[in-house]
Amino acid sequence: MEEKIPHAFAIVRPPGHHAQEDQANGFCIFRNVVQAAKVALKNLAKKVLIVDFDVHHGQGTQRAFYNDPRVTYFSIHRYENGRYWPHLEESNYDHIGEGSGKGHNINVPINETHVNNSDYNYIFWNILFPIAQELSPDFIIFSAGFDACIGDPLGEFDVSPLLFPHWIFHLAPICGGKMLLVLEGGYHHKLLAIGVEKCLRVLLGELPQKIEFTTEPKESTILTCLNVIHALKDCWKSLGMNMKISMTHEIKIIHEKPSQEESNNTENIDQEKLEISANLEKIVPFVLKKS
Repeated sequence: MEEKIPHAFAIVRPPGHHAQEDQANGFCIFRNVVQAAKVALKNLAKKVLIVDFDVHHGQGTQRAFYNDPRVTYFSIHRYENGRYWPHLEESNYDHIGEGSGKGHNINVPINETHVNNSDYNYIFWNILFPIAQELSPDFIIFSAGFDACIGDPLGEFDVSPLLFPHWIFHLAPICGGKMLLVLEGGYHHKLLAIGVEKCLRVLLGELPQKIEFTTEPKESTILTCLNVIHALKDCWKSLGMNMKISMTHEIKIIHEKPSQEESNNTENIDQEKLEISANLEKIVPFVLKKS
């Protein structure tokens, strides 16, 4: 914000978007993104957009700014109607902020596994990008988790790690390039390395690599987008343009109790047993390639 550096990527561990104000949660101890947003607000930023693309909902970040209109929190996350961790009703699309912060909390819950580039692309252009344009933030912070990438053992999504650099590329002009990426989750080390490297290259001025869209977005993704638009249409003019669609769309809020298996703690992950597609294996950073 002080024009000393244009943008940055904070390679931090542990991650932080689950941490609460007074306790650790979900591998997270310190609220890294929350603190970054607060510092930005103290240093000339009037509007901050947080884009959380970690596969888990960042309830810690959401709670920190739920009634604060200066910070808009956007999260796309696996939800499965509450059966996926953190199993919270507040992770659903109908939790949009309160008080003066109403409309500034945007949850896009994904309700089935193996969504891919087409699903994320649909969400970006129909929800995130229009809101970002209308908001015109002074600063954008990414909660950059790469556990939605294809092959991640916890995420079980099929998104390419090459997709997220496109988000950075398209959102950068909206905030004048003032961006901070903060590392969150990612449990397949090679995929995590690819994602971080490709995002860094875009921050350094390179164009993002071409990615493939081999399918249409899933029906459940389209349904989620309609639900989100319906919930937020009175808060954002850019979404209100879809009012005719959302007015005829019937919403149903679902939250299911997770099974015992779905509630179990995560076990250790043997990286040697994780696979990666041949196309992605070619671009794994050399420091992680076997000699």
